[in-house]
Amino acid sequence: MTVLRKGVRVLRNLILGIFGFVVLYLVAAFVLSLIPVHTTDRDPANDITVYIKTNGVHTDLVMPLRSELIDWSQKIKISNTKANDTLARYIAMGWGDKGFYLNGPT
Repeated sequence: MTVLRKGVRVLRNLILGIFGFVVLYLVAAFVLSLIPVHTTDRDPANDITVYIKTNGVHTDLVMPLRSELIDWSQKIKISNTKANDTLARYIAMGWGDKGFYLNGPT
């Protein structure tokens, strides 16, 4: 009889624990969603469109080479890029091993 009571107690505690976790998660999600985000501080004139490109192996961020906020051509040598094109309007940035990136499968 004591083994049965112990089993029922363990099962009850397990169910209460799972239920308590779900309730705690829902309360935290509700309370944290009330924290205001200051979207009015954003200046739309400073927005830059950034694209995401993938070849199935790598993912790159593609952004304008020159904009009002930053000129990447001042920070990156164009001769170090794969295209080596000084007339390029966009630059793609990724990370990882250079050899695998340049010679990886497409």
